[in-house]
This record gives sequence, structure tokens and C-alpha cells, in this order.
Amino acid sequence: MTSLSSLRRIHRDLFLVAAVLLVMAALTSSAFAFGNEECRKPTPEEKAAVDKLVGVLKQEIITPLLASQWLVAGQKSAENMEVTVANGPVPPRPLMDCTTLFDYRLGADPNSKHGQEYQAAMKNFTAQNMKEVLPLMASAQVHIRVGENNPTLAVPHVEQYKPLDVQGPAVAYQIPDKDANVATVLCYGGFKRELTFSKQSTRVMYPFVHKQGTPFIENFCVNIRTSQTVTDEILKLVNWEKLKLGLTP
Repeated sequence: MTSLSSLRRIHRDLFLVAAVLLVMAALTSSAFAFGNEECRKPTPEEKAAVDKLVGVLKQEIITPLLASQWLVAGQKSAENMEVTVANGPVPPRPLMDCTTLFDYRLGADPNSKHGQEYQAAMKNFTAQNMKEVLPLMASAQVHIRVGENNPTLAVPHVEQYKPLDVQGPAVAYQIPDKDANVATVLCYGGFKRELTFSKQSTRVMYPFVHKQGTPFIENFCVNIRTSQTVTDEILKLVNWEKLKLGLTP
């Protein structure tokens, strides 16, 4: 037979569990309420600015890549996701998305040069030849992500950055990345090359012209992660000058 002390202990444990569940429910509902207050559906003008940028990026970057034996492996963008924008961006800026406006992952077509090299490397993969295989693995995939209305001027965080001379972006550079990749950053808008490549340790706030919450995209940065070999191919393949059309005048 269950003792009185055992019953009391069971009741106490049940009470504690119930209390924890109530607190979690309250926190969850508060989080949802906070999220709903912070983000909202874009106005028609904001949606037009977003669609314009995404359309230019897809046409000028993704389209030529697909024609060069690359396949879309994953996509998170304003094309296939509901866009929400921040009510009160911090730091203050014009349009700021709460989701992801443009994020593509591509893989090499199995019949392409990079695809065939990757397949051959994986068939003969061993711990001893890992250093030779990693660049081939890196050359079989590309990650392209774009962020809009960056609140600070782009400043490389590492000493090994390499400035790039690319027609179109205001600032372009590369930095080393892991797994035999390099990270390439191309920024459009009012970025200052002399500030980006100075030796200062702090970032400079971007000089936005339009007020917070207005339907303007004043700057954006294209971030590309893949091998150096594929990066060089992409830099030659894309007409980077045309990406300026994605900015909101």
C-alpha cells in the first residue's frame, strides 16, 4: 500500500511539473507575441523593392550558373518563402527582412567536369589523400547568400583579406574559409573602399539616406562560398555591373 508520505511526494512532483509547463506556455506565448510585434508583412512598396532585388540576383547570378552545369540543391529566398520585415530595425535602417531574401546552394551537375572529379575522388577517398580530395569536394558545391541594407560598412575581420578588382560592386574582397573554400564578398551601394580596407579595428556605421522602415534597399552584399577555382569561374561568368539594378533608387 502506498504510504501517505509517498502520496504527498507524488502530488508535489505533479505540482512542480504543472508549474513548469505553465511557465513554458507563458514564455512561448510571449515569444510569439513579441515576434508578431517585431515583424510584419511588407507593404506593396517594400515587396516591390524586395522582388526587384531578388529578380536581378536570380537573373544575373543563378541563371548563368544553371546554364553552366550547376544545379539548385537548396533555396531559401523571397521566391519560395513568405517575406516579413522588421517594424523597428536595430540598428536603424530602411527595409530590413526578418527572413532570408536570397540564399542558394548549388551542386555540380554529375556530368560536368567538377561533378565527375568529385565522384572519382569520393570513390578513391582515404584518410591519406584527404588534402587532395577536399578541394575537389569544395569545387562541387556553391553557397550564395545576399544580405540587404547592411547597417555597417563591410570590413574584413582577418588580415589575410584580398581586395578584388571587379567592375560593378563598390567593394569586393576574399578571405580564407575552412574546408578548402574561400569566402568572396561583393558589396553594392555607398560602401567606401578606403574604409573597408583600412587598418581600423572598429566598423563604421553605413550612411543611410532614407529613414527607418522606408521601402528602399540602399545596399546589399553578395557572399559566395566555394573553392578558389570555382570562385574564379563565377567571377568571370557573372556580369557584376548589372547587379546595381537591384538597388532601390
